[in-house]
Amino acid sequence: MNRMDRLRHFLQERGLSGIFIKGLSSIRYFTGFSGDDSLIFIDNKQAVIITDSRYTLQAAAQAPECLVLEHKDGLWEAIKKLSFSGGKFAFDGECFSYNDFQCLSSQLSDSPLSTLSLVSLRSVKDEEELALITKAVEISDKAFEFMLDNLHEGMRETEAAALLEYEMRRLGSEGVSFQRLSHLVQGQPCHMVLLLLR
Repeated sequence: MNRMDRLRHFLQERGLSGIFIKGLSSIRYFTGFSGDDSLIFIDNKQAVIITDSRYTLQAAAQAPECLVLEHKDGLWEAIKKLSFSGGKFAFDGECFSYNDFQCLSSQLSDSPLSTLSLVSLRSVKDEEELALITKAVEISDKAFEFMLDNLHEGMRETEAAALLEYEMRRLGSEGVSFQRLSHLVQGQPCHMVLLLLR
């Protein structure tokens, strides 16, 4: 069962007809689409990515099983173009602001809405995720070794951080997952000069 099918089964078990997802990590997890400023709607019959003209080609390429709907007057107005029958709908409440909820509610005035957390679905890692995690660890290890081999006295923390990120990207990383914690006071690389202890 693929991720979209697992989500549909998850909705069915809870008596829900469909879900609106706004969280970027969940959108990517369920569809493969990594663009920004988008909304997806998934029910038993369709998966629709609502996005603007900056991301339509990317969405079509990354999520070929989804219909891509370009909005010109905002995400919420585009919901009127969706075809779905009545029922109970959910939204990923952890990623919706109050204003988002109000806008969504106004478009679905005849359908009850409830919040639904998708964390439990995403917390169990599938084979694809495990392979990606393994690859990320390998990239991190190699990049860290590269940085250590290239450190020298007088180098600034920001230069060390740049070396690390450069090597991670060169090895295939999309970017850093977490803010680098190098300077304990500020929690991010600063312009302090490194003193190497021998």
